[in-house]
Amino acid sequence: MLPQESLATKTRIKSVSIVIPTHNRKSLLQKSLDSFSQIEVPSYLALEVIVTANACTDDTLSLLADYQKTFPHTLKYFNETRAGANIARNRSLQEAQGEILAIVDDDVQFDKGWLIGLIEAFENFCIDIVGGRVLLWWEVVAPPDWLNSKLEQLLSAYDLGDEVVPVDIPGPLAANLAFRRSVYEQLGPMHTGIQNKNNKINRGDEIEYLTRAKQAGFKAMYVPKALVHHWVSPNKLNSDFFKVAGLGFGNSRVYMKEKITVFNCLRSLIGFSYLASRYAFAILLAKSQRNKSAYLYNLYLCMVGVGGIQGTFNRLLNN
Repeated sequence: MLPQESLATKTRIKSVSIVIPTHNRKSLLQKSLDSFSQIEVPSYLALEVIVTANACTDDTLSLLADYQKTFPHTLKYFNETRAGANIARNRSLQEAQGEILAIVDDDVQFDKGWLIGLIEAFENFCIDIVGGRVLLWWEVVAPPDWLNSKLEQLLSAYDLGDEVVPVDIPGPLAANLAFRRSVYEQLGPMHTGIQNKNNKINRGDEIEYLTRAKQAGFKAMYVPKALVHHWVSPNKLNSDFFKVAGLGFGNSRVYMKEKITVFNCLRSLIGFSYLASRYAFAILLAKSQRNKSAYLYNLYLCMVGVGGIQGTFNRLLNN
């Protein structure tokens, strides 16, 4: 069932801010901005793109200075020396003026109808958050034969089909996420404690924010027309990536918590230990069956458990 649609909610969106954090990926950022310059934009809409260079040591700032002179839309950029995706996003959000705040990754290709899909959803439905469709962008490598829908999700795909549907949160990805300014005004900045010196491998920075949004009663929708294609690195098509991604996700789930007590430490250790052991057996089974898809997916889940255990002990030792 779709969120209620009514004439009362069909108020025109007049301004949108696009937030892009980036770190040392000049060539991918350039391709992303080039694709953005081709999207369809209503004539009445005030549009701004805000890029935060996050601890960049390449020529990203020079690229942005050049693009600012010829970019077809308002382009703002900032230099944030503190590392962390959410630190960079927060800097951009502080500067954003739009009614709608859209967060995307620096390695996506925008479909021409991306912005129209986004605006139509917010104008026509009583929703607060939109998760746009994310398909994988196979620019430099072909999809391997072992790839399935579960593994595609771990590579940042978000594809629920061709229909607009309400979704539970957390669910949408920061690769293609948008929300009303009222969400930001109520929730405040994104959590930055996930990435720190004891948790350098982090993953899923947006989940804590979306969890808070759910607790606050905000509603979300999946919108396939708001489509981007997310670049797939060849370095991600191996077991090392799924192992590290699982460790990072498990660690990050622990660091999402503002406070850590003896009770939730014990609860976390029990839960993550069960997860690690359960999927360790599943790994062995997948190996025996020579099922690479199942092996990689179970490896990821097992490492989520291991990462959660590591994160719990790290927080205990550094509390």
